[in-house]
Amino acid sequence: MTDGSSFSMTGSRRAIAFRDHLNDREEEAVRQLVDACNQADGTRYSYPLDGDIYLLRYDEGSDDPEERLLGLLCIWHLGSTKDGEELSEAAAFTAPDHRRQGIFSELYETARPVLSPSVLFSIYKNEPAERALSSIGGYYDHSEYLMKLSLAERSFDAEAGLSFYDEGESFHAEAAYGEANYRLNGDGSAYIYGVLVYESRRGKGYGYKLLCGLLNRLKEMGMTEAMLEVFSENTPALYLYQKLGFTIAERIDYGFACGRRENMV
Repeated sequence: MTDGSSFSMTGSRRAIAFRDHLNDREEEAVRQLVDACNQADGTRYSYPLDGDIYLLRYDEGSDDPEERLLGLLCIWHLGSTKDGEELSEAAAFTAPDHRRQGIFSELYETARPVLSPSVLFSIYKNEPAERALSSIGGYYDHSEYLMKLSLAERSFDAEAGLSFYDEGESFHAEAAYGEANYRLNGDGSAYIYGVLVYESRRGKGYGYKLLCGLLNRLKEMGMTEAMLEVFSENTPALYLYQKLGFTIAERIDYGFACGRRENMV
């Protein structure tokens, strides 16, 4: 692993967390695991996952000299909150032929020292995912649409009152009437989140104005695609995003679980 820190686990198997990049062998192992889970579950998780922390669960008892990757927990720290507390986002994968053996629960317990108080799991609502969430005391919460917009052939009005700030792994856009966050992916796409129009300014077209300015900024930065997520029942936001040209790419279901041990009841 590169620039990583090990987390102790019981038994002959191990998990490793790190904040850098996968080496070639690890990257291929993760890709194969994600592909195997997609095929078994009918899901559409994309790779690379581009997480901040990865916990990899290998089978050291295998006859394979390079070991087999049996499980993965991928964690993002997006700066989001839930009920005023920091929120981590996570995705988990377990080899289809090694499920119901406690691998996911073991990885999650190992990850607790680096988790926020609450953890948001991106899932496709199905029986294996709900069973895994239940095993750690989690629950299905809501569904959202992933929406995408190609920036190549579109133009957007610049917003003179919009300021942009580099916050390390993410960026922040802010005006007198609202704000938004975004991060840039290595494939030329940008992910927009935390879009907020202040309560006193709502219903006056400021959401459209804010996003036009942000999308124009993304084009200037060389981005070719913008993505965002919206609650499936948020009709006003859906209308706004569709007005800007966003289309629904897929539906994503989410579940919550408790993060750090001290937050458990």
